[in-house]
Amino acid sequence: LLVNNAGVAAGGPTHELSVDDFDHVMRVNVTGPFICARAAVKKMRASGKGGRIINIGSLSAISPRPSSAPYTTSKFALAGLSQCLALDYRR
Repeated sequence: LLVNNAGVAAGGPTHELSVDDFDHVMRVNVTGPFICARAAVKKMRASGKGGRIINIGSLSAISPRPSSAPYTTSKFALAGLSQCLALDYRR
């Protein structure tokens, strides 16, 4: 079982956010779960028993809030990652 539950946010008007702010949110909220899921899938497949991956998302993935571009973008991406993992590894 893998539970990806880390998350950070950087808020404010998009034109005031730095690329570093955006990148930090994406690395924690999307790249981190991707790296963990990739490692977990390898172990789950090697065990022959399968397993479960739970990615904790946010309502922001379906209902964006003002001044939350990095966070909302990351939660849309996490939802997409979750769907891709489900398609790639379902039984």
